[in-house]
Amino acid sequence: MTRSEAPGEGGAARGVSRGWRWPAAFAGVLALAGAVVWGLGEWSLRDEEVVGANIGAGLLLLLSWALFGLAALTALVAVVVRLSQR
Repeated sequence: MTRSEAPGEGGAARGVSRGWRWPAAFAGVLALAGAVVWGLGEWSLRDEEVVGANIGAGLLLLLSWALFGLAALTALVAVVVRLSQR
């Protein structure tokens, strides 16, 4: 009996590797974190009279876009890994 025929192994029994799932899940977590940080940055911009708050809000917005970029890059890695397993 080969590994692909072994009973009770779930996706591995059909030859589907789970190696691509962690980058995809990590990309989702990064995108969610980016959305939260972006929301905090937008919320911080509500008080336009405080200069420090505007600087902090701008930094939060930059951080959120960096997180979105990392999420996109990680998702791209997940796609490449998935396609290379075929």
